[in-house]
Amino acid sequence: MKKYFIPWKRITRTSYYNKLVIIRLELYNFIYYTNKYAVKYGIFNKEKLITLLKKQKNIASFEKNIKK
Repeated sequence: MKKYFIPWKRITRTSYYNKLVIIRLELYNFIYYTNKYAVKYGIFNKEKLITLLKKQKNIASFEKNIKK
C-alpha cells in the first residue's frame, strides 16, 4: 500500500492543477472564438454561439460541428 500512496498524491495534485489550467484555457477560447466564429460563419446570435461553445470540450470538435 505504501508504494501507491505517494504517486496517488501526486496524481491528485496534478489533476487539480490541470483542471485550473483547462478552466483558464476555456475562458480564453470562449472570448477569442466567440468573436472569431461570429465573423467567420456569420453567427450574430450570441446566445446560440455561447450554447455551442459550452457543449464543445475542445476546439477541434467545435470546428467540426459548426461546419455542418
